[in-house]
Amino acid sequence: MGYLEIKKLYYKGDNYYYESPLLKKGLNIIEGENGSGKSTFSNLISYGLGNYVREFDDRERKKHTEIVGDTNNYVYILLNINQTSYKLKRFFNVDVHKIFVDEDGEIQDYLIHRPNSDVTIFSDWLLKKLGIPVIDFFQGTTKSKLNFSDLFRLIYYDQKTVAEKIYKDSRSDGNFVSDSEFMRKVIFQMLTGHEFSEYYKLIGKINNEKRLKNILKAKEEGFIDVASELGFYDLKDSSAEIIKKEIDSKQLQLKRLEIYETALLTPKKEPIDSLNKVKNIKKEMIDAEVEIEGLRERKNRLFKEINNIKNLIENTILEVTHIKKIILTHEELSLFSPDTCPYCLNKVVREESHCICGQKVSENEYEKFFYSTDEYLGILKSKQKSVETLKIAIKSCNEEITDVDSNLQQLNKEKKMKMDLIKEAKKDIDRGTNIVDIKQSVNKKNVLREEIVASEQHYKIKKNYDSIAKQYSLKEETLSDLNREMNERKAAAQEEIKEKVIEFNEIYSSLLMGVQIDIRKAKIDKDNYMPVINEGQYKEASVDVPVRLMYFLTLLKMSIKDDSIPFPRFLLIDTPESLGIDQENLEKAISQFPIEENKFQVILTTGISKYPDEFSLYKKGESLTKQSKLLKKK
Repeated sequence: MGYLEIKKLYYKGDNYYYESPLLKKGLNIIEGENGSGKSTFSNLISYGLGNYVREFDDRERKKHTEIVGDTNNYVYILLNINQTSYKLKRFFNVDVHKIFVDEDGEIQDYLIHRPNSDVTIFSDWLLKKLGIPVIDFFQGTTKSKLNFSDLFRLIYYDQKTVAEKIYKDSRSDGNFVSDSEFMRKVIFQMLTGHEFSEYYKLIGKINNEKRLKNILKAKEEGFIDVASELGFYDLKDSSAEIIKKEIDSKQLQLKRLEIYETALLTPKKEPIDSLNKVKNIKKEMIDAEVEIEGLRERKNRLFKEINNIKNLIENTILEVTHIKKIILTHEELSLFSPDTCPYCLNKVVREESHCICGQKVSENEYEKFFYSTDEYLGILKSKQKSVETLKIAIKSCNEEITDVDSNLQQLNKEKKMKMDLIKEAKKDIDRGTNIVDIKQSVNKKNVLREEIVASEQHYKIKKNYDSIAKQYSLKEETLSDLNREMNERKAAAQEEIKEKVIEFNEIYSSLLMGVQIDIRKAKIDKDNYMPVINEGQYKEASVDVPVRLMYFLTLLKMSIKDDSIPFPRFLLIDTPESLGIDQENLEKAISQFPIEENKFQVILTTGISKYPDEFSLYKKGESLTKQSKLLKKK
């Protein structure tokens, strides 16, 4: 996998400047007094790699006044990725944050923040160079893309983050996505396991395929709705080939009618039998009138039925309202029985079908006020259901009336046409012409043309629908294959991470026992990858520094040992002693850093001589002091 190495760091502005010493492979120590600019050095590297630095944000209450107040300022980094050299330049105090990348003399500019999912940002470029896939991951309804800033939380040991949290703070404290346990697990898995890179990449692909499948489903349903509005209710079951044959058949009929019409226009010597034509047309018109009358009667019956249903709904609603009142007061009414006097509560001998007061009353109505509460609730539910059913019946009647109106309109149109044909037929008798036949042919042609247009619409919709349905089916097959592959990848990734956790624990425990004599065993929890010291024994806060520092160092050692894992063999460590570790344990911790290997880079900022004497060989540049700070004034 990728190997990241910072070669040189520059800061330039109108008021201040800085040029770092040449940084090399292995360990690089930048030492300085408190307040001399050690953290500024680390922050400049972080900022130059596209990360958010709170101190460089003018909106923050605590900010780096020299940099925020400077003008025309930028950070410039020379770095190697896999032995290939690049130059990065990022400006401060700008509205749109970009990084300019010089790659083999070609300059490209990349946004820092992603405006939409289709834009390639600097993080994407950097991760690609490091051989780490830009995956989509999902947490509930939230979709995010992996950014270098996420992984940087286990690459940059900063002094502001509470040591026991291990992971560097995310940009926004309290952000439930970036600071969630799920996100921290993704970061660890992505940095230690090749299989998890492929697994998460596959999850992103599956979710993208699901999105495309849902789009196709919406299109499919859209075609069904359009077809339904046009009267094509058989879109799923119909056949495009059959519809095409129907179109061809109607077009053939149209050609035949045109030939027939041409023949009618040719003068004939034979007498024209117009009287029979008139009789036949009159018969057709009478049939149409009978059908029209039948439709009108049907329409009237439907209106009456709707009125009856509306009355029934009103009565039922009144009953529902009444029953609700009874239910509300039933506990009081239950004091009485059908044969109890409501005044003295004594039993009364009541004549059948008569009220206590003597008035005649239906026995059913009389007793309906004495149901149990459960019975009243059952009646209420039944009545309410009846109202819903009656409303559905009204809707059905209205739809039927719409169909009747459509048929009436068509029949009245046909009736008018036949009346016109009768007039023309009578004229044909006098003139000896074939106008009626010609008009009938024209009418049939018009009907056929309308049917052909409708069928062609049907055919077009059906072809598009079939194409979408086929794509949808292929998407389902693709998703099925991807899900099967995902399960295999997940199993392989889980097996790999088990091995990585075991390997991590061996290195981590060895490192920590070399720093703290009272640590007998150290490991990480297999579920959340957080440290467990001496099987969960409480340790003083000062132990948190080596616990966190050795966590980062373990990841580095694993990547040195196995360069197939995605960790970029780079650590940026900012002033670990500031979080409460004593000099002896600090030196022990720093002494654990590898120095014999040359396949990594560690940049460590620390106090004056806050490291073992033998490590002085790795000190870069002059010591920073309050008199000679990192940023030099021009």
